[in-house]
Amino acid sequence: QDQWPYASDSGVADAALTGLGAVVTFAARRRRASGAIYLCISQIECNLDKVAVSFRESKISSLYNALAATLATPLKDYVAVSLETTLKSEAHLRLKPANDYLEHNNLWPLLLALSKIKESDIPFERDDDDALGRDAADSTDLLHPTAGQLPPTSPTFR
Repeated sequence: QDQWPYASDSGVADAALTGLGAVVTFAARRRRASGAIYLCISQIECNLDKVAVSFRESKISSLYNALAATLATPLKDYVAVSLETTLKSEAHLRLKPANDYLEHNNLWPLLLALSKIKESDIPFERDDDDALGRDAADSTDLLHPTAGQLPPTSPTFR
């Protein structure tokens, strides 16, 4: 660093995440044009109990450790939100092969029969799907994080 405050240091930092988990809620939807059923993610929630960062082998490790303890909660929240955002942005890449497999092997009638769900109970894709930033051919149907749960008539799989 060339300007005040002149600081240079080296050491080792260890980070530990505990209680990391994600709840992914799936739902079935029907395409308006074709009536084809597809699996989508209606909600993703990530939880993290604790983030612990510790520093060692530095002259001012105690200062770093005090600062890390002070920032533990904002860091925990940041990691959880970042993970949730990443999962939401990548979900369609993971669901497309599953949807292709279900459709290609005509497995939806079997799944619906096993679940005791009538095809007419499955809602059509939402009118505001395009506002989610996905193109119409995409296999996902991510709800806005603030939109809450699906209507009670929507079949939901966990």
